[in-house]
Amino acid sequence: MSNGGSGFGFGIVCLARFDACANLAIMKPGEPDQTQRRVAIYFVVMPAVILAPLFFAFWLWWRSSPGGDEFARLMNTGKGYYEQGEAAKAVEAFQKAVSLQPTHPDALLNLANACLLADQSGRAIQFAQQVLSMEANSAAACYIAGCANMRLRKFEEAVKFIQQAKDLDPKVNAVSLQLGRAQMELGHYEDAVREFSEIIQFAPDYPSANFFLGQALLRLGRQEEAKQALERHQQLITGQPNPPADAATFERCVYTQMRVPFRLEQPDRRGVKVVFTDATQTAFGIANRNFHGPIGVLDINHRGANDLFVGEGDGGFRVLLNTNGTFQAHGEPVLGKPGVKYTRCLVGDVNNDRYEDVVVLSDQGLRLFKFATNGAASRAQYSRAPQPRWQRRQSLFQRHHPNFRCPSFPHRSQPGRRR
Repeated sequence: MSNGGSGFGFGIVCLARFDACANLAIMKPGEPDQTQRRVAIYFVVMPAVILAPLFFAFWLWWRSSPGGDEFARLMNTGKGYYEQGEAAKAVEAFQKAVSLQPTHPDALLNLANACLLADQSGRAIQFAQQVLSMEANSAAACYIAGCANMRLRKFEEAVKFIQQAKDLDPKVNAVSLQLGRAQMELGHYEDAVREFSEIIQFAPDYPSANFFLGQALLRLGRQEEAKQALERHQQLITGQPNPPADAATFERCVYTQMRVPFRLEQPDRRGVKVVFTDATQTAFGIANRNFHGPIGVLDINHRGANDLFVGEGDGGFRVLLNTNGTFQAHGEPVLGKPGVKYTRCLVGDVNNDRYEDVVVLSDQGLRLFKFATNGAASRAQYSRAPQPRWQRRQSLFQRHHPNFRCPSFPHRSQPGRRR
């Protein structure tokens, strides 16, 4: 647009499309701003995106270990009922434990064993197979499933499961016994004899193995061998308690033992009461008035006691013999050099004579004390601290020129002097 009365003008040029201008014309002032809406959505969605994984992780943790104390209590309660022979109560306790942690192998194995003891063989197989679905190499689950099938007189299935258990660990005698019994029920007497003989080879005093070996040999017509096996069985059980000859007796082994969660013993909440007392008077008596560091620990005559080598007075030392926890001064004081500041004490066998020596360091050098077996200092050596190079050269010069006197021997390394 231009101003008619002046020599200049200004104009506004719209670069937008015509339909955009139309849209602007029809917008209502009260319509929400799209930018503000996006910002609001952003601040709502982003916290949800961040917090959702955290809540999910917390939920997984809570589901994976709910009621840890309650789970342990139920496992121990069921173990007590099982060992007392109260199978029904053991099943109930282990069922509650499994409801808390449905995928815990030990809880499922305990429940399977309790069901086996309660003569609920079908359920025992069910829980054992749940364990096998998680741990295919669980010998305990294979054994429980095999024993349960034996109770159901499904001997072919029993042989299959018990053979798997034996393949995983052939050293459990009860597994071989149950495998031999299943083979006998199938009429495989040679296989049964092999299993029972293997047990007797490693455990000759296993009564059940000798009994079933005799039975298998009788069915094979080997009368003399059967007679010997049955006689050994009779000898083994004579004078011994006669356990009931039921299925649970033959099944009992490491795989039928209850498993409970390991719980690390916690420290006492009250803590351990500690009382600090000054035992100086008790340990040193009235002789402790003038002892000080540095201190060395040694065993004077190799009697297994910790004797002490301590400073005494001004530059002196003393050996303190340990007698039942009481330290007493031994012999005469070991003389040092008055006015010297001793800072370190080292104990060791300097000359390889199998007895301790003591080296004491000071600001003026070191002193070596050698001891006899009676605790007396046999010899003492003193070594002065090394001199600076300029002092050594000055001493050497004056040694060769005794008549030359000068207040100081200048040297470039002498402190405070320049050449």
